[in-house]
Formats: sequence, structure tokens, C-alpha cells
Amino acid sequence: MQNEKDGSGKRKPGSQYLNFFTRTSGSIQQLILFFFGGILTFFWGTGLALGLTESYGITRRDIFPIIVLMIPGILMVIQGIRIGKRNELAKRYNQIFEADRDGTLSMSELKKSSGKEEEQIVKELDLLFRKGYFRDCHFKKEDSSGVVILPGTEKKGGDAFVYVQCSHCGGVTRVPVGTNTVCSYCGSPINLREL
Repeated sequence: MQNEKDGSGKRKPGSQYLNFFTRTSGSIQQLILFFFGGILTFFWGTGLALGLTESYGITRRDIFPIIVLMIPGILMVIQGIRIGKRNELAKRYNQIFEADRDGTLSMSELKKSSGKEEEQIVKELDLLFRKGYFRDCHFKKEDSSGVVILPGTEKKGGDAFVYVQCSHCGGVTRVPVGTNTVCSYCGSPINLREL
């Protein structure tokens, strides 16, 4: 999996759990579908308009084949819209995942953050995870318990979560790498940017 990192080696904001390749290929697919679907729809739509006005030798009898030939272009545009909506949905869920502090998002947290019902969340996340939109996390669909954020490892450069022992109370807190947070036990500040 590719990481979206800036020049300092840290993740760019807004990309923590999104799979760069899947999101980028989806955007490219969307542009291609819009472009070719738009051209086909325009071309055959023009033929349809000319057929309705019986201009340039196109008669009303030619309308049915023109409509049939216009359908693939319309379907391509519709599919491009679906891909765009799916990309936006993935971005919204990524923001919810990034706001998580303990590495697990329960269904109640997802419902509160998204403003959606559990059935809709399960349907959307199932689709997004099946399509490969996310990395460093997985969806526990079986018991509808939510999303689990996977801890970072040395091989990955620790780009997900790490466990940090508080210097004040000794408590261990699981936090996203490169962030500022507070100890789960005593509330003392923990600055991972300095580690």
C-alpha cells in the first residue's frame, strides 16, 4: 500500500486511512466516464434533437435507434457520478476515523459522528472496505461492533497508532503517531511530534 507523505516523511492531513491507489484510480475512472459518457450523450442527444425537428435528413423514425445508442453514454455518466459519491463518502468516513482517539470506533460512535442509522453505516462501510478504500483499519461487520484501527509497526514506520507510557502517571495510552493528545488516565499532555 502506498502512503501519502509530505517531504518530512509524515502523513499529509486528510489521508491517514484512505488507500491512495484506490482513491486515485476511482477519480481517474470518474473523469474518463464523464468525458466519454458526456461526448456520447452530447453526440446522440444532438441527433435526437435533430430527429425531433426533422432537420438534416434525420426523421422521427430514426429517433428510437438514436435513443438506444444514447443509453451507454448516459450510463457512463451515471457510473461516474456513483464513483464520485463513493469517493466523497470515503473521505467523510476517513475524517471520522482520524478523529478517533482509542483505535476503535463503536457503532454508536459511528452513528453519532455520521448522523446515519446503523443499517446505512454497515452498508456503506461494507462497500468501501470491499472496494479497498481504507488501509490500517478493518470493519467488524459480523457483530456490527464498528471499525478497528490497526496499530502501526516498525516496518510501516509507525504510521497508525503507538502505545506511549505517560511520564507523569505511568499509564499506557494508545495514540495516533505524529499528534498531540492527553494521557487517558491523568490528562497530562503527550506530544508525539517530539518522540
